[in-house]
Amino acid sequence: MRPNLGRVKQTESWGRSLLSSTVASLVYTGLVLGYVYLLSPSTTIHGPVWWAVLWYSLLGFGTVGIPILLWLQFDLRSPAVLLACILLFCHTLPLWNNHGDAPGFSLVFYLTPFYLVAYALLAGGERWLRNKTPQ
Repeated sequence: MRPNLGRVKQTESWGRSLLSSTVASLVYTGLVLGYVYLLSPSTTIHGPVWWAVLWYSLLGFGTVGIPILLWLQFDLRSPAVLLACILLFCHTLPLWNNHGDAPGFSLVFYLTPFYLVAYALLAGGERWLRNKTPQ
């Protein structure tokens, strides 16, 4: 019997997990952009609309899709917990101030690089803790 050398068990196929995380991030991005642009007529897009949708979809995949992918593919749940905290904070932020909805939603998209670093640290820590504990 071979010892566990720090490998993470894959729970699903790559295609299915990648499709699920991509669809979830696209649905989230579509809902947020639709909500912001339908309820805030003063919001404008600089440049072509397709470029903005593509850009926000990529940022949405970084924020929403990566934790879902890590959970489905490797059963790492700590990035999904951070995602839930991020979404809870950013979607309740407009309730705390009177500046409209755009600032809270923009934090979900524009801070994606910081979230990716935090996801990587949490996933690495969870993996390290799982491999450290005897099974």
